[in-house]
Amino acid sequence: MTAQAALKAALRDIVGPAARTAGFKGSGSTWRLTNSQGDWAVVNVQSSSSSTSRSVRCVINLAVAPVPWLDWMRESLGSLPKSINESLGLYRARLHPNGTPAGRDWWWEISNERDARAAAADMVVQLADHG
Repeated sequence: MTAQAALKAALRDIVGPAARTAGFKGSGSTWRLTNSQGDWAVVNVQSSSSSTSRSVRCVINLAVAPVPWLDWMRESLGSLPKSINESLGLYRARLHPNGTPAGRDWWWEISNERDARAAAADMVVQLADHG
């Protein structure tokens, strides 16, 4: 199993169900939550462009896009996608592996199924504690 396949399976089996339990919808590496006013929250697992079949580095990107911000963005850009993505958030942050020192941009590193499952379990903890 490639590192990418291991990460994909761990996100499907571990992170996705936790996100859906919290009310988010989505699959793959992105989950979204919207409220009755039209505000959005987005959770996205980003893989590094330098990832290979043997090694994947990833991090969680978070975003919140309130309606007034989206209205302003729509006016500025002319239109918005049907599903808001993380890059459109007014508030954006990253979650890192447990133990990452403050101010550092450490990423989860995955090379096999065991790494992927451990990383996904830590992602769920980081989302619950800091997301």
